[in-house]
Amino acid sequence: QTNLKTTYANNLIYTINPKLGYKTKHSESFSSTIILLPKLSSDLKNINGNHLQIGGLALFEKTKTKNFKYKFGAYYNHELFGPFAVPLLGFYYKSDNQKFEANFTLPVYAGLNYQINSWLNSGISFNSFVRSFYIGDVQNQYLVKTSNEIFALLQLHSKATHLIIEPQVGYSVGRSYRAYDSSDKVDFGFSAFKFGDDRKQLNQDFEDGLIFKVRLLYRFMIENN
Repeated sequence: QTNLKTTYANNLIYTINPKLGYKTKHSESFSSTIILLPKLSSDLKNINGNHLQIGGLALFEKTKTKNFKYKFGAYYNHELFGPFAVPLLGFYYKSDNQKFEANFTLPVYAGLNYQINSWLNSGISFNSFVRSFYIGDVQNQYLVKTSNEIFALLQLHSKATHLIIEPQVGYSVGRSYRAYDSSDKVDFGFSAFKFGDDRKQLNQDFEDGLIFKVRLLYRFMIENN
C-alpha cells in the first residue's frame, strides 16, 4: 500500500502480486526458473480488467564452480502504458570462507553482503523498477512509478527464532510518479527505452530523496542430506 499525496489528490494505491514459479534442473550445472506474475495494481475501486496486469519471468542459471554461477533471462509485464520487457544478465558468487556474497541480476538488482559474525551481516543493494497503477477514481488515469534505489543495510540474525531484522537507509535516483490518461500509451517498452512515447504527463515530478526501510524476514532451515 502506498499513500500518495499531491496538490490535487490523496490516493491510496495497492499492489497485490502473488507469484507462482517452477524450477527445473536440466543437468548438474544448468537450471531454469519460470515465474508467473499476475498482479492487481490500482486504487482497488470498482475493480475491472484495467486493474489487472499479467507478467512473467524466465531465468536460466549455469554453474561454473561451487562458488560461482552466471544467469540470464528476461522479465515481461503488460503494464498500463503498454508491453514492457527487460533482458536480465547477472551472476552469483560466494567466497570460500562463506562470509562474502555477491548477487547481481542487472539491470534490476545488485547486492553485496558480508558476514561480520554469526548474528550480524552488512551490505549494500541496488534496485531499479517500473510499476504502473490504475487510478480510475481520478478521471480514468494511470500512474507510473519509476525509481533507482541504493541502500546500505544491516542484517541482525536470531538463530533461536530464524528471524532476520534488516534496517536499511538509502537514496533514490530518478524517482518519479507520473500520471497519464488511461488511453495514452507507448508502442513498446524495452528496459529504459520507450518506443512511440508521445504521452502527455498530467502532473509534476517528485524530487529524489532519502529512503528508510526495515524488513522482517523468516528463514526456513532445510537440511542437506
